[in-house]
Amino acid sequence: MRSITKPPSIGVAGGLMSVCVGLGCASTGPKPLQVNPQVFVTDVPIPKGFQMEDDRSTDMISGPHRSVWHEYKGRANLVSVRNFFRDQMPLARWTLVADQNAKGDFTLLFEKDNETCIVFFKSMGGLSYYHTMIRVTISRIDRSGAAPSG
Repeated sequence: MRSITKPPSIGVAGGLMSVCVGLGCASTGPKPLQVNPQVFVTDVPIPKGFQMEDDRSTDMISGPHRSVWHEYKGRANLVSVRNFFRDQMPLARWTLVADQNAKGDFTLLFEKDNETCIVFFKSMGGLSYYHTMIRVTISRIDRSGAAPSG
């Protein structure tokens, strides 16, 4: 006669619950970032807690043309940063054209009117300290088809 083995009292559901609690399955994902009220470019939102790195940033406005290269430093989960720009840039009339993650270096490309805005971000630092660097670049789109001179 074969003996029947009784299943463990914890059961499958209890085992899955234990695994999920241990691995964080029950979490709702990264916390959404808030918009920084102090912005340097009015139509490009930056997450709250990020500060512009003055020594690594430049901008220029001449008539209808503008050129922006700003770097910001702060601390945030990269998924939260990605979600922030995906959610906030359309509110400023930017259209997402491309979204890429290449080994932890994120690049989002947005367009509006005759401008392009590239948002690049990644984590930097070592084990004891890290920060997230966000680089915002705005430039004019040349739709004339003319070859660059020079």
